Amino acid sequence: MSRHFKKDEFDMIYKIYNEFGLKKTINYINDISPDTNFITRSQLVRRIKKIIRCYNNGMQDQLLDKKGARRKPGSGKPKKQIEPDWNEFTKEELIEIAKRYYETNKDKSKSGKLSEAKTLNIPYSKSAKIFNVCRQAVAKSKTRVIKVKEHKNDAIIKKSFLDNKGRYGRLRLSAYIYKKYNIYINPRSLGRHLKRLNLVCKIRKKRRKSEIKNTKFALPDIVKRDYNDKLNRNIFA
Repeated sequence: MSRHFKKDEFDMIYKIYNEFGLKKTINYINDISPDTNFITRSQLVRRIKKIIRCYNNGMQDQLLDKKGARRKPGSGKPKKQIEPDWNEFTKEELIEIAKRYYETNKDKSKSGKLSEAKTLNIPYSKSAKIFNVCRQAVAKSKTRVIKVKEHKNDAIIKKSFLDNKGRYGRLRLSAYIYKKYNIYINPRSLGRHLKRLNLVCKIRKKRRKSEIKNTKFALPDIVKRDYNDKLNRNIFA
């Protein structure tokens, strides 16, 4: 970041720009402030144009103030939030704070009370008394973190499955693990582990051939049955 210029330097920048143009102005700024060599040309040109615009509008006095003459109060860096040290408060003061907290939350809806109860790290029965709701409702509203149990052979199963590009089923994969790692896993148990780990075997299905039908084919009538008794032989089945 380059330094802030003085009044005579601003005047010289405006004079050089009007007489010699942009290139000479950039060289002058690089001489008086070497830090401008480390910023991009577009940033430097933007700064020069701002200086020229202020001079053309008669607002060159604003360039001398780093924060700007029209800076509004409260537009700076926000004040850092300091967490209160609760050990400094007495028991009576903490009770007063708790009463105030109760007054601000007692008129909320049931969903609002349950959302507030979730944030409190106190027993369900006490939270239910504070917010006047059912204890079971407070217990259900709190999200419970369920730890997923990781089995000891999960890493070996994943690696073996990926090494074979997902082409081995549970039988062949069980034999592969036993041969390579000398660990026997029952194929049925291995199938459940594969399902739990969401490892689906990629089986290459045989392409289904369409059936060829010859509708014009006719078998020869060897028996020559006379179902309609055209020869008048009076034969009945």
